[in-house]
Amino acid sequence: CLHFMSGPDASISVFENTEMAFSEKNDKDLKKAWLLFSLFNKKILLKPGILLLKASFFLRLPINAVVKATIFNQFCGGESLEECEKVITRLSQKKILTAIHFSVENKSSEKDFENVTQKILSDIQFAGKNKEVHTVSIKLTGLGSMEFFERLQEKKHSNEDLAALERMRQRLHLLCAAA
Repeated sequence: CLHFMSGPDASISVFENTEMAFSEKNDKDLKKAWLLFSLFNKKILLKPGILLLKASFFLRLPINAVVKATIFNQFCGGESLEECEKVITRLSQKKILTAIHFSVENKSSEKDFENVTQKILSDIQFAGKNKEVHTVSIKLTGLGSMEFFERLQEKKHSNEDLAALERMRQRLHLLCAAA
């Protein structure tokens, strides 16, 4: 659940108003955010850091707690809607609205795409019951594989791809109808 914040009327993006974006942060959180973003600006550290992070996940090193306490908590409200609710409530007290974003991609099976669709449907239902949530975002790469989109883009698709495109359209129509 990525929390994208905007103004009380959802017309002012926090990317345009950093005072609003950080209004719910205390001094400790602000210092932590400053450190994180200053590290992101050091390209000499960023590229090796990303490679190290990917390698650590690939090797299944026990780094989840560190990632969750640093990068994850800066950009995400939680791993579940239940975890996100606490952040949504805290943000709403500062008149900051939230967008739900189920971040998943690089899936390849129809079962995966159906599971993602069901998760997003759940997010839409959650948003419908929570006035503090003004948006649910959808990544098309959660509803179809990246390779599928590349073949469509390059106009090198097969009849099987056209059938997959129709299934993806049905999923998207289902999600839009639910919203």
